[in-house]
Amino acid sequence: MKRLQVYPAPEITVTFDPNVCKHSGVCLMTLPAVFDVRRARWIDVDAAAADRIADAIDRCPSGALKYYRNASRDPDAADRLKAAVDANAKALADAADGSPGER
Repeated sequence: MKRLQVYPAPEITVTFDPNVCKHSGVCLMTLPAVFDVRRARWIDVDAAAADRIADAIDRCPSGALKYYRNASRDPDAADRLKAAVDANAKALADAADGSPGER
């Protein structure tokens, strides 16, 4: 089980769940300036406008990529992001101690 990766920016926060990714490469082909696996932090949320990033993420076939808008455009985004991070942390803890948890 791998940790959820979080990439924040003023207008949009992107998350990547490596446990869900099917490595189709759609994100890499759709917006290579943002999604580049040659970088250590392979998602650069400052490399394109938030709307373009959201459009690219909407094409992700596995759902491994998600985005959360800033509070003015999406008031519930912070709560959904926290829930996603907390769920991933719980799954990691369950995997570490052998608990069945939700997988």
